[in-house]
Amino acid sequence: MNNNRKIENYIYVILLLMIIFVPFNTHLTLNIITFIVISGYLLFKAQEGLKISSSIIPLVIFIFLLLIQILISPSDYFSTTNAIEEISRIILYIFIIITVFNLRVDEKIFLKSWIIVFSFISIIAIFQYFKFININEVLALVYGSSIQLVVSEKYESLNLFRAGSVFLNPNSFAKFILLFISIYICFIFKSSVISKLLKLLSFALIISSLILTGSRTGLIILIGILTIYALYSFGKKRVEFSKKRILLTNVIIIVLTFISIFMINRIDLNTIRFLSFSENYEGSLDYKFESFMVMLNQFDWFNVLIGVGPFESDIRYLTLIDWDIGYLIIFYGVIGILIYLLFLFLIFKSNYFYRTNKIFIILIFTVLILFSFTGGTFFNIRFFPLFLLLIFTNFERENYEE
Repeated sequence: MNNNRKIENYIYVILLLMIIFVPFNTHLTLNIITFIVISGYLLFKAQEGLKISSSIIPLVIFIFLLLIQILISPSDYFSTTNAIEEISRIILYIFIIITVFNLRVDEKIFLKSWIIVFSFISIIAIFQYFKFININEVLALVYGSSIQLVVSEKYESLNLFRAGSVFLNPNSFAKFILLFISIYICFIFKSSVISKLLKLLSFALIISSLILTGSRTGLIILIGILTIYALYSFGKKRVEFSKKRILLTNVIIIVLTFISIFMINRIDLNTIRFLSFSENYEGSLDYKFESFMVMLNQFDWFNVLIGVGPFESDIRYLTLIDWDIGYLIIFYGVIGILIYLLFLFLIFKSNYFYRTNKIFIILIFTVLILFSFTGGTFFNIRFFPLFLLLIFTNFERENYEE
């Protein structure tokens, strides 16, 4: 590995640590400057110039749409401050794409970095549950006070307790876990450079941490991505997925799942929020849709076209829509949805067709799209940079040309 490749691997690991541990919402300008500096360094080192992904074009169009909204103020709800924050967030996404798009990462370093980071974050969640070393106070000191930290500190039984680890929000933590699960089943499980013990420990942490989030949506999406992976594997007629191996794997998964649950709390499964879909789950979805319809019913023809623009989305049953597709429609109207669909299409097109591990792209796209209907993804500054980091990760063995 030459020096430039080593530096690129170091940059990738630094980006991973920044995206996960730095509170972007409070240090947005600093992070944008950091990515500009890194992109500048890559441009200086690149002999053939910096490569630019076509997927940034829709993001630039989003910025122009926001500038138009600032000029015309399309509704009484519109907030110029929020629009400027949206522009800053989109600029951050652009520089993340440019930076990661120009890196080549050693697969071994990629896997070990993600395993170490995931293990550390999962252990923090376990500490939250067992109330070790006042971990919630440490998290509040770094990321600020949060109602989620209050909940994780107050409750002990798994029907009420929810861990968010460094993400604070349990649903954001669940999204991160599902991204890691995609890495696990596509790379780690089959990797010869990762020991069996490390694979087993990673699996145990996956189960334990997902249960601790209490995310029922996370459980549904987990079943979805496992089903997609199984169907894809059968479709490709992969030898390693013989019937005996599939049966053995399922048995191991079931056994380890119940062992994990037993070790965590030793309680009746009916009291675990993670498995209790009847309790408030429908109500949670109802209020999100009701808030969305309250805003949609106020649209005129102009709002249908370009939306009402970004606003303070914190009033329950009015502006607290709390799911991505809903916010896209309300903020940006039909034009915004079309831009977003183009953005997703270009990301998928520029990453899927050259990958040797195509199912990986499918799985992380599944996590993004399904969570868009129940929570924040594109608008979640703790999740979407992670998605971009993963989707644009280029391994040294892959030759890319867009």
